[in-house]
Amino acid sequence: MKINAFHLQVLKGEKCPYCRSGTKVIPATIFYDTVVGVDFVVACRNYPQCNAYTHAYPNSTKPQGRLVDKATMRKRTMAYKQFNRLVILKQLMTKKEALAELSEHLEIPLEYSEICYLNAKNCMRAETWAIKKFWHFEYKRTGKFTVPMTVRNGKRRKITIIEQVDSYNSVVEFEEDEKRMMIEASKIFFFKPRT
Repeated sequence: MKINAFHLQVLKGEKCPYCRSGTKVIPATIFYDTVVGVDFVVACRNYPQCNAYTHAYPNSTKPQGRLVDKATMRKRTMAYKQFNRLVILKQLMTKKEALAELSEHLEIPLEYSEICYLNAKNCMRAETWAIKKFWHFEYKRTGKFTVPMTVRNGKRRKITIIEQVDSYNSVVEFEEDEKRMMIEASKIFFFKPRT
């Protein structure tokens, strides 16, 4: 992956990836209606016409990675949640190990494998990678291995359960084409392969 000067500015949060404008710093109290735990937001200079933004590091105005729209920020938050489960909550890998594997999986340079640098598609891929990695460690710990599956177009398909929305529905990603959709939890079954 070759990174040109514009992409480097995007990754550093100095340029908007959507409209190519510069950025400006906005106090979080103006940007958000509620307190969110950040002091500043770095937004596109054309905000609010262009709604790209990112949070600044604590006690700083330095951006935490690339600017993203609200939909991508939601994907970034979900990727962080799964990545942090591996690294911080369960301490199954060090952050350095996890970033090295994620970099290889996404086929991007190691220095840009932090989730704050990822676009929407790679945030989703990082989230799925972290979920699969977590279940790999669970299998090693317990010795129990089951594959979540569902039926799509009349055939059994391997899936990754991304999120249980409520007691009746789950968001899943199909392994064959990385498409996500919400399905009824009752349509998910677990297959135990022969070992």
